[in-house]
Amino acid sequence: MRWRRKYVIGTCAIVLTACVAFVAWSLSGPSKAEATERLRQSLTGCLESHRVEPAEISRLVRAGADVHAVGEGGVSALHYACFMGDESLAREIVDRGADVSRATTDDGSTPLMLASVVPGRHQLISWLLERGADPNAQNKYGGTALMGAALNGDRLSAELLLRSGADVRLRMDRGETALTLAEKCANKQRGEEVLKLLRVAAGKL
Repeated sequence: MRWRRKYVIGTCAIVLTACVAFVAWSLSGPSKAEATERLRQSLTGCLESHRVEPAEISRLVRAGADVHAVGEGGVSALHYACFMGDESLAREIVDRGADVSRATTDDGSTPLMLASVVPGRHQLISWLLERGADPNAQNKYGGTALMGAALNGDRLSAELLLRSGADVRLRMDRGETALTLAEKCANKQRGEEVLKLLRVAAGKL
């Protein structure tokens, strides 16, 4: 009976130790390598599907994931934050070492360009410019952040970009400029406001 009791107690102790170790591992979260790989997986296709939540990106970054890790297409965590218009997440990523001036996707799109795809992101755009984002960076099609703001009829974002040195003369590979894209804005009133602004800027050159 004694050997049975010792066997049972020994087995329970081993199981208990294993359980404690598993709980400790679970609470400690993923390793930096695991967090980086999960971040890459989450970023793949995220701009098209919106299947990942900002909170998940934040959790992985806090777990030590490489902030320069990219998913398919060269999309980084900072690209995702700017595309979603999440300034708080963008700040967290930059605070952990991401460089706003060097990050580009495979087609050359910068976080600043992605921030300009939706009207109303003035604070985010202003912050990116303050952190050194290049307002005249062009993707492989020749697109710029100013062109994005022009196409969306976002006058305030266009003003911020112009004040930071955005060049209205830059052209896409098919010849479009910020001026011609403003004419194509779906909202005619907003498009006209941006068009007037850009014409004034062009006249000063």
